[in-house]
Amino acid sequence: MKKFLIIFLLTFVGVCSFANERVKVSLARVYDGDTIEILNENNQKEIIRFLGIDCYESKPNQRSYRQAYENNIEISEVVAEGTKSTLALVKLFKDNPTKNLYLVRYGKDNYNRTLGILFLGKMNINNYMLKSGNALKYTHIKY
Repeated sequence: MKKFLIIFLLTFVGVCSFANERVKVSLARVYDGDTIEILNENNQKEIIRFLGIDCYESKPNQRSYRQAYENNIEISEVVAEGTKSTLALVKLFKDNPTKNLYLVRYGKDNYNRTLGILFLGKMNINNYMLKSGNALKYTHIKY
């Protein structure tokens, strides 16, 4: 039920994104499964954190140890899943080199990253990562 709700909310936000401007951007770098760097409409670098999803960390760090503890799994499993998510996102971009990338912004997180929903052509990437099993729904209130 919760998974359905998050998919619904991401879809609803995507449909209602006309309230926020949808801007064409270009990919500069994939950090991990839920964070990328783009060149924005002013050709400036901007770090984007995907709204509504969370991926395991792809490197052992404080957050990955917390993810292992919270999910009762080994740190190696966290890193393996995080790497899998990162590679899935990289593959998505490589498999669709001619499609335009669009961003809808929804504010900033605690690390001053832009929170956003990304579209590759008409595909909502946030939804894709969730539906493909490469991301978890983000259930925390604060980013």
